[in-house]
Amino acid sequence: MAPSCAARSSARGELGFSQLARIEYARHGGRLNTDFIDNSAGVNCSDVEVNLKILLNGAVRAGEITRGARDRLLVQMTARSRAWSAEQ
Repeated sequence: MAPSCAARSSARGELGFSQLARIEYARHGGRLNTDFIDNSAGVNCSDVEVNLKILLNGAVRAGEITRGARDRLLVQMTARSRAWSAEQ
């Protein structure tokens, strides 16, 4: 199937290509990132989220904020942490 793909490049190949299709596509001149490049932003975003939760859980345990306030803050920070992860 990869040779019949008319696109010259793919920025998110892991979402639509099997590993075999990725190889075949590249052999026929297609350009795409390796899996680890495509997946790195998602992994980084998850790491940022976990680190924020660890930091804020300390504040909850110390009584500095409530768990509800922590959860609301995490929701407010979602777009910012996503953008920050994409910049890394």
